[in-house]
Amino acid sequence: MSHNELNKIYNFHNSFKFWRHKNGMSFSRLWISPNIQEKRHSIIKYLSEIYRGIKETTDFSKSSTLHVGSIDDTIKNCSKLITYVSDVAIIDAIDKKIKDVNFIKNNSQIVSLCLYNKTISTSGFSKKDNIKIARMVLLMGGNFSHNICDKTDILISSTVLSQSYFTAHKRDIPIVGVEWIASCFKKLQKLPTEEFRIPYFHNVTFTSTDLQPARKKKLRRKILSYGGSWSDKLDDNTTFLITESLTLTTKISAALSAKIFIISPKWIDDCISSKSPPDNYIINWWQFGFKMNKIFEGKTFTIDRAVTNDNLVEAIKANGGEINTHGEYYICPSSIYGRNFKGILVSNFWIWQCIRRRELIDPEFSQIFKPLLNRSLPVKEFEGKTVFIYKVDSENFPIVIHAVRECGGNVTFKLRPSTSYIISSKVDKVISDQAKQNKIPIVRPEWAIDLLSNGRIPSSEKFNADVTSVIKNICGIIKNCKESSTVQRSSSKAIALEDLEFSEEHNEEETSGPESDGIRLLNAKVHKNFFLSSDSSSEEDDPLLRELGIL
Repeated sequence: MSHNELNKIYNFHNSFKFWRHKNGMSFSRLWISPNIQEKRHSIIKYLSEIYRGIKETTDFSKSSTLHVGSIDDTIKNCSKLITYVSDVAIIDAIDKKIKDVNFIKNNSQIVSLCLYNKTISTSGFSKKDNIKIARMVLLMGGNFSHNICDKTDILISSTVLSQSYFTAHKRDIPIVGVEWIASCFKKLQKLPTEEFRIPYFHNVTFTSTDLQPARKKKLRRKILSYGGSWSDKLDDNTTFLITESLTLTTKISAALSAKIFIISPKWIDDCISSKSPPDNYIINWWQFGFKMNKIFEGKTFTIDRAVTNDNLVEAIKANGGEINTHGEYYICPSSIYGRNFKGILVSNFWIWQCIRRRELIDPEFSQIFKPLLNRSLPVKEFEGKTVFIYKVDSENFPIVIHAVRECGGNVTFKLRPSTSYIISSKVDKVISDQAKQNKIPIVRPEWAIDLLSNGRIPSSEKFNADVTSVIKNICGIIKNCKESSTVQRSSSKAIALEDLEFSEEHNEEETSGPESDGIRLLNAKVHKNFFLSSDSSSEEDDPLLRELGIL
């Protein structure tokens, strides 16, 4: 087939008449091209059995005439309102023993029957491209459906984000790119679909914000291996912004304004493992017409003039809330001075966390959800300090980041020369050695909450994260003392307190857990390791006794 002949097919822009006609045609005349006279006898015999009383004619282009010619002749006539079938298609019909009078539609053209009895559907294409695809399907004797249906055998898709795509996945229908139908047409064969199947993240570009480096690296590797693209920037090509939470970073604010999907990283895993559509994982669902439970139903809100409310009003209303001047909730800046406020004081961080978790969180659960009263933010002595976030669980990760940023600090996920603090729930030898070498304190996540709650830098000793090494140090000393007094009692030497590698600042509080005044459980199940209880008197939870082998 020449390039010009193929273009005739691709440029065919008539309406969808050529596949909408559902009834067969009882042809009364048969015209056979002089180019295929050697097959004339077989063709006449077969068609006479299907169309009783059909007679051969030399008149071309009559509405009741069935035309039979070569493949090239059929393609040349594909843009005309005549019925034209190739000799190859007729021989295919003879071989397949097709007796259905409806297999040839009026004003249709067929070059092959390689897709006979196959229904091909599409997803994600423009009307123009759908016409091209449909024409190729029909020329090969197949059936075309614009949307996936019960009879769909193969889905041709340009996107992995349509309902048709996920329906096909659930039904184990092969999903291929447009290259499959083009290759079938080029060879006039129904080719296997395996090498044409589109990967899970075909034509999808991801970026992320506020993900821990290890998590980000793992997601990036998985996305690339399943056909997606990754960019460190958010731009017009971005399909998804991956984040754990709605902390208003530059990327999240831009994504909300541009109506770009903001999605939980959990979808990446679930899409691959269980073919889950993204609907229930999209954080800014209201911007795309999805229906979710309205967590602010019946609630009223007043927004302080100092609060940036870009996207905030839309989000509140989408979740059932109402904005007025005497709201039940008063959304304040992060810090606020002594004015008489009516309503429950909350921060915009509380709004976004409620939306992210899809539940109405009691703002009294934590100071993180309320403004700092009569103290200013950012914290002057903390402003500009760099904080390295090392190992913090995913649920509390955004809370810690928010606290550091609200107080004026800079968040980093790499240890830099400018680092002033390291926040980590767990301390390994590598980070412990680095911290000691660079004289950087390692503090627990609660340190950041205390910073935001009180508006001043907490003692790093009070929230020292390297408690395990301190406990082991103490236990080693105690055990050594015990062994010395038992085995070498006669030659034992008194140990002066100042000879111990133990500072008075490492007091009992460090082994009993931090104080948590004003910090309550947000979710007892999720946050049990984060908002620790100050009551550590029970031997059952005493890490010192456990290390000594007493428990």
